[in-house]
Amino acid sequence: MGIAVIAYDLMAEFSADASLIGVMSSAYFFPYAIAQLPISIMLDRIGIRKTVAILSTLACVGSFIFATGSDILALSMGRQLICPRIRLYP
Repeated sequence: MGIAVIAYDLMAEFSADASLIGVMSSAYFFPYAIAQLPISIMLDRIGIRKTVAILSTLACVGSFIFATGSDILALSMGRQLICPRIRLYP
């Protein structure tokens, strides 16, 4: 899920420097840390199938926002929504 592969394209498309791309990349880790407790509770309370379905839906919405984003803020928000789903299964 690293954006190093598309970092130069993002920098060119959004006229961003490396620091903005770094901030967007780091936006991935905060929701991951915050989501640990709610996801654990969801897994215990509603089960793995419903939890995966909910998180997959959020990841789809995040992917759409990332793909259609017109600025760094939108890309960061999309990336944050994608985050919790990816780490569900290590």
